[in-house]
Amino acid sequence: MTQPLDAPEEYRKERHEFILEYYQMAIQDLSRHLVVGWQSITVAVGTIATLGFAQQGYLPIPLAVAAAVAAAWWGLWNIIDADFWALRAIAFLANVEALYFHKGDRALFNKYAGQHPSFRMTGSLKAQFAALLVIIGIALAFFAWKIGELTQFDLDVAASKAAAAGRLELAIWSMPVWLGALLAYLLAAARRDRLRDYYEFVRDSPGPGMVTDRSKYRRTDLSGTAAAADVETGETIQRAVREEVERCVSRWTWRTEAIWVIMWIVIGAMILTLAVKGPLWG
Repeated sequence: MTQPLDAPEEYRKERHEFILEYYQMAIQDLSRHLVVGWQSITVAVGTIATLGFAQQGYLPIPLAVAAAVAAAWWGLWNIIDADFWALRAIAFLANVEALYFHKGDRALFNKYAGQHPSFRMTGSLKAQFAALLVIIGIALAFFAWKIGELTQFDLDVAASKAAAAGRLELAIWSMPVWLGALLAYLLAAARRDRLRDYYEFVRDSPGPGMVTDRSKYRRTDLSGTAAAADVETGETIQRAVREEVERCVSRWTWRTEAIWVIMWIVIGAMILTLAVKGPLWG
C-alpha cells in the first residue's frame, strides 16, 4: 500500500497495528460464517437417509419427507445468513481499506478497493444452496412417486382413497405440501430481511472515503494532511452498490408478498379440504 514519504513514523505504526487487528477480526468472522454453510449442508444431506427409512417402512412417508424438507430449509436459511455476514465482513474490510488506501491504489492492487461488494451469493455458497434445492426436489419427487404408487397413478383411485381416509391421516399426508409452502415463504422473507440489513449497512456506513492525492494521508480519527477536497466521499464510492441493493430489496419485497399469498392459498385449501370432508365426502 502506498503512503506519503513524509508521513510520520507514528502514523506508519498506527496504520500497521490498526489494519492488522481489524483485518484479522474481519477475516475470522468471514471464515466462521463460510464454515457454517458447509456444516449446514452436511447435516442436511444426511437427512436424505430418512427417505431410505421411509422406503423400508421404518418411518411414515409424509413425516420422513417433511423432515427432509425442513432440514434442507434449515440449511438454506443458514446459507442465506452466512452469505450476509460474509459480505458484511468484506464491506467492513472495504471501509478499512478506504482509510489507508489512496484512490490511485486501485490500479495497483484491486479496482474494488474501498468499495462494498454487491449483494450476490459467493460461488461456494451458491453451489451449496443449489445442492440443498436438489435435496428438496428429490424429497418431493419421492413423495409424489409414493403417492402415485399408492393410488396406482389413477385420479379416481386417489379420490376414492382420500374419501376413505380420516381427517388426521389426510392432515399427515398433506404435511409436506403445506409445510413446504410455509418454509418457502420464511426463506423468501429471510432473504428480503438480509437484503434490507445490508442496504442499511451500505447506506449508514459508507466508509471514510478515499484520499485522491498520494501526497496526503489521514489517521484513524481522520486527522492528517488530507483536506475534504482531497477525499472522494464514501457516499460517492458506494452509490452504485447502494442503488443496486435498493432495487434488490424492492424485488424481494414483492416476491415475498407473492409467496405469502401462494402459501395461504395452499394452507387454506388444505384446511378447507379437511373442514368439508365430513359433510361432502360422507
